[in-house]
This record gives sequence, structure tokens and C-alpha cells, in this order.
Amino acid sequence: MAETELETQMKWRVRKHMLSSLGGLFLAIGLMMVAGFGAKSIFGPSPPAFVRIIPVLGILVIPAVGFWSTFKNLRCPACEGLVIFQVSTQYSMFGAMASKDCRHCGKKIFADDIPQRFRRMVLIMMAVGFTLAIVSAILSATLAPHR
Repeated sequence: MAETELETQMKWRVRKHMLSSLGGLFLAIGLMMVAGFGAKSIFGPSPPAFVRIIPVLGILVIPAVGFWSTFKNLRCPACEGLVIFQVSTQYSMFGAMASKDCRHCGKKIFADDIPQRFRRMVLIMMAVGFTLAIVSAILSATLAPHR
């Protein structure tokens, strides 16, 4: 069965949310790095206490961008109602049991293939993690000095 326009829009909104949240993480890391380099170059090796708080503000950027993205992007494309918890349920191991319809307007906004795509993504991420672990172990064993 072909995807409807609402289902396509909802997939795009979820992707946009995930990308903007990841962008917020990189933004926070970048801000902390710039603040650290700037503090060291301006104040030397031991900056004053108020300068040490700046990286904490960078950490607070992460949830701020995440919440902003959640309330901006995770809305029904038909009625603009918040569907935060429905998205969370759809993109979980229980997605096959969850309703595909908006709880506000009743229109179908979630595609039927979400649970299969979610499981596939989890399996791919696990394979990537195992591969990185094996490569790391091999590199560590071969490059470490022998005692």
C-alpha cells in the first residue's frame, strides 16, 4: 500500500526532529570548545570561576534544542496537534501495537512499515557497534607496546 501525504510529512517531521536534536548536540560541543579555548587564551591556565560556568551553559543547550525541536516538529501534519508520545511509541519495540492515527483528529499519520524500519535500524546500529568494538580491540592489541 502506498504512503499517504500525511504519512510522508510525518516521517519528514520525525527526521527533522532527530537531525535538529543531533545538531543541538554538535552546537553544544562546539560552544564548549570555543569557550574553553577562549578562556584559556584570555585568562591563561586558571580562568576565574565565572568563566568555568560557560561550559555548563553549553551543556544546557542540548536539552533546550531538544525540547524546542520536540514541540516544533512532532506535531500532526493535519491538525498541528502534539503527537510527542505517539511518536515515541511508534519508534519503539511496541510500535506494531500502537495506533497509527492522530489522537487529536483521527487521521492516519504513521506509516505501517515503521516497526520494521525501526527494528532494521536497531540491528544495523548493533552491527556497527560490534564492528567498532572488534576493530578497536584488534587495533589496541596490535598497537599497544608489549610488556
